Amino acid sequence: MWTMAPMKDEAGDATAEPRATASDRVADLYARHVPATVGFAYLLTGDRAEAEDLVHEAFIHAIGRLRHIRRPDAFEAYLMRTVVNLRISRLRRLRVERRYLERERNARVAVAHPPDVEQRDEVWHALHGLPPRQRTTI
Repeated sequence: MWTMAPMKDEAGDATAEPRATASDRVADLYARHVPATVGFAYLLTGDRAEAEDLVHEAFIHAIGRLRHIRRPDAFEAYLMRTVVNLRISRLRRLRVERRYLERERNARVAVAHPPDVEQRDEVWHALHGLPPRQRTTI
């Protein structure tokens, strides 16, 4: 996982010190933290697939903020907090959706009445009695 990159010391001599590439660091963080976090998310959701989706989304958020984490050893806590925040957001959205559906279910539906044929005929006869310009306007 770690690569050896030649570096120069103060005297200019080449030294070999391990230096992680960004992708190695992300892969290491993923391998160390995601499996346990999926278990935690499963406790929150009760659904394995939803837990995995939640953790992967949280991991992407956390990696995006990696530079801003003050203590790199706090990544696991940051990831878990992100999982909790995302779960709370999803529950809020779900609650709003349910309220909307409940309102729609209880809303009165306009009853479509069958057309009144007699009234329709009267309107047509009245329209045909108008001069052509007025009939065109209507």
